[in-house]
Amino acid sequence: MAIRAKICGLKTEEAIRAAQDNGAEFLGFIFHPKSPRYLTPEQAGKISKVATAKKVAVVVDADDEPLSNIILQLKPDYIQLHGEESELRAREIKDRFGLPLIRAIKPNQYVFQNLYDYILVDSPNGGGSGKTFDWRNFTPPAQDWFLSGGLNAQNVKEAIATTGAKMVDVSSGVESAPGVKDLAKIKAFLKAF
Repeated sequence: MAIRAKICGLKTEEAIRAAQDNGAEFLGFIFHPKSPRYLTPEQAGKISKVATAKKVAVVVDADDEPLSNIILQLKPDYIQLHGEESELRAREIKDRFGLPLIRAIKPNQYVFQNLYDYILVDSPNGGGSGKTFDWRNFTPPAQDWFLSGGLNAQNVKEAIATTGAKMVDVSSGVESAPGVKDLAKIKAFLKAF
C-alpha cells in the first residue's frame, strides 16, 4: 500500500510544486503567528493558486473570524486543529464551516476521535520541533492517522516500519532553516518510502 504524505509549513509556490510533483497528497499552511512557518491568509491564498493537492489550514485555538478569513482566502480541503481546542469547540468549527477536521494529538492521548477525519500523532515537544518520540512505545489510534514529529528522509522508512503508519507528515525535516523549505529535502523525503 502506498504511503500518503503531507508536507506542512509551505510558504512558497516552489515548495508547493516540489511537494505535489513528488507525490505529496496533502499541503499544510500554518496560521499560527508564533511559528516560523506562519503565513497570513492572504499570502496563503496567493501562493496556493498553484496547488493541486489537498490544502490543509493548520490553526491553533483560532476564533471564528480568523477562521472565516483563512477559509475565504485559502479555500482549504481540511482544517487541522493543533491547539487545545475542546470537543465542543471542534464540533462548532465542523458544524459552522462544514470542512473535515484533522486533530493533532500527542501519542497515546486519543480522545473524541469520531469528530475527526484524521488524527495526527505528533511529538510531545509540539509541532515543528523536529523531535521524534518513542515509536515503539505507543498505540496507534483506532482510525486513519498521520505519524508526525521529527521525521526526515533518513528516518521515515524506519518510522513507518516500526509504527505501521500509512500516512506521514513532515515540516522541519525538509527545511534548511526554520521556516525555509529545501526543495531537494522535500524530494528526498517523498522518495524515501
